[in-house]
Formats: sequence, structure tokens, C-alpha cells
Amino acid sequence: MQIGVRKEGNVNILELAGPMIIGEPELQLRECFIRLLDAGERQFVLDLTSVTQLDSAGIGETLACNSRARERDAVIKVLVPPRGRAHRDFLIADLDKILDIFTDEEAALRSFEP
Repeated sequence: MQIGVRKEGNVNILELAGPMIIGEPELQLRECFIRLLDAGERQFVLDLTSVTQLDSAGIGETLACNSRARERDAVIKVLVPPRGRAHRDFLIADLDKILDIFTDEEAALRSFEP
């Protein structure tokens, strides 16, 4: 998996591309996210629109990132494509009750505004 990080104002957008599955991809996300938290960053969008494969470990790491964020008074929004497996998997697992899920980057970014 590839992870690109860009900033829009105070929001870090982690652009994930490729398989988000058990093993190296899961570890890459964990390490990248912890590094940003340790650097003092507190607002994040996890952009899953270019994720090609998602398994329970990928979903689990997304939830773990959310837990880490809450422990440090940080906030995560998850961006998933409006159609496709990732969106369906997140909704089937009722993750929209735990995570702030968006299908549009602009809406996700606006949600950080006071």
C-alpha cells in the first residue's frame, strides 16, 4: 500500500492506495498515523477512495487509529467512495456509528470547521 500525506489547512489527509490488508499495509498505516500524532497533528482524513482491497485487518487498523486519535484529543474522518466494497463493508459493520464516514472530501474537510 502507498500512503501519501498532504495538508489542507490544519487537516492531514492520508491518501491510501492499493490493498489495505493484514501485514505490511496495516503496519504502514499504523506507523504513519502514530508518527503524525507524535508530531502533534490532531485532525485527519483517512482517504480510502483508492484502496483496492480491504479486509478485516484494514478495518481493524482504521478503528485502532480512531482509538489512538481519541486518546490524544485528535479527530479522524474516513473518506470512502460512494459506491464499492469499502463503503459497503463499513456500512454493513455499522462503522458509521463509530466513525465519521464521508463520500466527499470537501464535506469531510468542512466537518472540521467550527
